[in-house]
Amino acid sequence: MRKESVIRRVMTFDTVNVKPAVQQKVEGMLDKYSEFESRAASAGAGTFYWWVS
Repeated sequence: MRKESVIRRVMTFDTVNVKPAVQQKVEGMLDKYSEFESRAASAGAGTFYWWVS
C-alpha cells in the first residue's frame, strides 16, 4: 500500500454517515497522542490526526 493511499482515503471519506460509536472510538484512540507525535510517526498518521481533530 502506498503512502498516498491513506491520505487519499482520508480525503474521500464520507464524514456524513459515520456512526457516533465509531467517531467516539477513534477520538478516544487519538486522545493519547499529540499532533506532533502523529506527524513524527508518518505523514498519513499526521494527516489522519489533523483531519479527525
